[in-house]
Amino acid sequence: WPEDTVWYQIFPSRFARGKNSPADSSLLPWGTADQKVENKDHFGGNIAGMIERLDYLKELGITGIYLNPLNEAESQHKYDTTDYMKIDPEFGSNKEMRQFVDAAHKKGIRIMVDGVFNHTGKNFFAWQDVLKNKEKSKYADWYMIHDFNFNPEGNNAHEGKYFSFGFVDGMPKLDTNNPEVQAYLLDVCSFWVKEYDIDALRLDVANEISHDFCIALQKKMRALKKDFYIVGEIWHNSLPWLRGNEYDAVMNYPLRLAITDFFEKKSRNAMWLEKQINGCMSMYFSQVNRVQFNLLDSHDTMRIINKTGNKNLAKQELAFMFAMTGSCCIYYGTEIFLEGSYDPDCRRCMPWPEIESGKYSDDMEFIKALIALRKNHPAMKSEAVEFVPCNDSCGALCNDAAQNQRFVRIRKECSTEKLKLVFNCGSGSCSVGIPSGAEILLQIGFN
Repeated sequence: WPEDTVWYQIFPSRFARGKNSPADSSLLPWGTADQKVENKDHFGGNIAGMIERLDYLKELGITGIYLNPLNEAESQHKYDTTDYMKIDPEFGSNKEMRQFVDAAHKKGIRIMVDGVFNHTGKNFFAWQDVLKNKEKSKYADWYMIHDFNFNPEGNNAHEGKYFSFGFVDGMPKLDTNNPEVQAYLLDVCSFWVKEYDIDALRLDVANEISHDFCIALQKKMRALKKDFYIVGEIWHNSLPWLRGNEYDAVMNYPLRLAITDFFEKKSRNAMWLEKQINGCMSMYFSQVNRVQFNLLDSHDTMRIINKTGNKNLAKQELAFMFAMTGSCCIYYGTEIFLEGSYDPDCRRCMPWPEIESGKYSDDMEFIKALIALRKNHPAMKSEAVEFVPCNDSCGALCNDAAQNQRFVRIRKECSTEKLKLVFNCGSGSCSVGIPSGAEILLQIGFN
């Protein structure tokens, strides 16, 4: 099912706050589209708000939701887990989480949650016991500690006292080779499936998690749900994790880089793009390519509109991604080209009043059209991708040699249809012959 899924990534604390949520004076007023944000800012997004917006997502054409962490944690990003078995009270309760998943399933939408298993937060019970009892703690071997003589208020990770995520002392790294840690985390994932009925996991910092744990995780999840989907957050070649018994896919950052480099760097030519796409397609097995988690922006990157600086250019990139093999994901707000620079500014509030006023209707119609195009035309998902040389596709109609280098024509086909995709990424005009009887499915005007 993942290859037929269009995902929508939600950062829970900034997506939506339920209309009947209790008043809370500690929260900031809900942010506007142009309001920059910091990690510490509390706006009160919650599960109730996500439930209320399911019809909105269904109307867009979304069939999968990827949720950033929802478990109890100290921060607003929730990657510093305090309790894996408890939904953060800021978001709601375990019961509300099940209600959300059930409501999504009734609308044909699958749910993927973030598994933060590389590290814990400083308030996690095992780390608190280590802080109290040091090397005598029964959880001392759960972490990668080199020197127990550390100051909890010090700069321990930088000084090599223990490993942590990003050298942040408050995110100590778990030893996922430890059988006790593996057993605990497998119980956590089993609980999430049984308690919430989730369909998939996205694993944070997935290249630093034990292979043994990943193998055990897939076996456990497949026993609970035979079609359970596991995605790893790895930014580079990930073949060691994609041989069939660990992850099903990874976040396809190499494809993102190929697309954005070509469309945004005018020095790249069509042949360079073809080589990059061929590299992405030949990196893994066919089974992996079909379910790769393709994306152009996320909570970890600058938003696409900030990166391109041009809405029509961003639309070209999105159209190209939607035409590639794999599972497509858009980050919340991408459908309205919500702005945001690097983390944490890429996590702004979803501007619901402006959306409901119709301000972004044209942008949303474009995203709906892309999603419908992918759903209704199987060739869009096909692995049969052929780059057609410019001189074969438009010949002398291109106005100069430089233009030839920025003109991309692709053939895609499956057993039922053939599609031709044309991208003019140059600065001049180019005429394209339309075969008799052909239907133009989507055009993007570029200024």
